[in-house]
Amino acid sequence: MIRLKLAENKSLEKVIYDALKQGIFSGHFQPGERLIESTLAAQLNVSRTPMREAIKRLEIEKLVEIFPNKGATVLKVSPDDIKEMYETVGILEGYVCGLSVSKIESQHIERLKGFHKQLQDEELQQDYKNWLRINSKFHNVYQSICQKPNIVELIYNRQGPLARYWYISCTLPGLIKRGISDHGKIITAFETGDRALARSTAEDHFIITGHFLREHFQKISVL
Repeated sequence: MIRLKLAENKSLEKVIYDALKQGIFSGHFQPGERLIESTLAAQLNVSRTPMREAIKRLEIEKLVEIFPNKGATVLKVSPDDIKEMYETVGILEGYVCGLSVSKIESQHIERLKGFHKQLQDEELQQDYKNWLRINSKFHNVYQSICQKPNIVELIYNRQGPLARYWYISCTLPGLIKRGISDHGKIITAFETGDRALARSTAEDHFIITGHFLREHFQKISVL
């Protein structure tokens, strides 16, 4: 059962949205499952209005589909769709990473190295939620200095639907270690000023993950 985490600085709609989103990412709500507004509102002891608005936000992020007279359903996509979504993010991420090579400074590289060291911790690698949080911070370092805010925003928007697969990707053999290896190559690219290496590594970082996820879902035939 999902639970609300109330906070003074968050509206009720945002609290509900966060809870539903986490429910989708964790697998509590399965692809194709209906999100019945009245039932969820009753379960969480909230009114239907903030519930309705929270579900609309999930639709904007392409995590649910809303059908007239039928309500909302958790988005269900094909293995090929997932692969293509990762390819799109990879191309954008590679471009941003490559641009950042000429703008990065020593303090940024030190931050990357700090996050890289944390991600190598074996205990943290068993805590997928926090490992993914630090992983995002690593990528945010160079995204924040590329001076392409519209492209970075596009990356965030495109990544939204993929977040539901990040936990799964952590469980696939070798992907965490490969990700850590890629991070090391990105740091090397920044230190040596190798724009081509930075771009290709960041791009492949996502594209290869999409390939493995596609193979995984094809085997289990569940999305």
